[in-house]
Amino acid sequence: MRTPAPSLALPETATYCVDEISKATGIGWTLTVAGPAEVIRDRDEVAHYRRTLADWVHGPHDAVLRIHPETITGFRLAHPEV
Repeated sequence: MRTPAPSLALPETATYCVDEISKATGIGWTLTVAGPAEVIRDRDEVAHYRRTLADWVHGPHDAVLRIHPETITGFRLAHPEV
């Protein structure tokens, strides 16, 4: 995960939520991950994520985090069966 916060201000744990829902059908999924977080400091690894993460917006306080999941919750969003 990436965050605009300065790395010194980051908490020891983090929660990240991501989803994908089709505008046409309303069907999709949502996922939440929570656990201890660490700042990725390896320059090559950070460069890799900056190249591959979609919609990266560069700023003066970019930090890339790794979450070690302790809790994972996910839902598939679908139409109710009748």
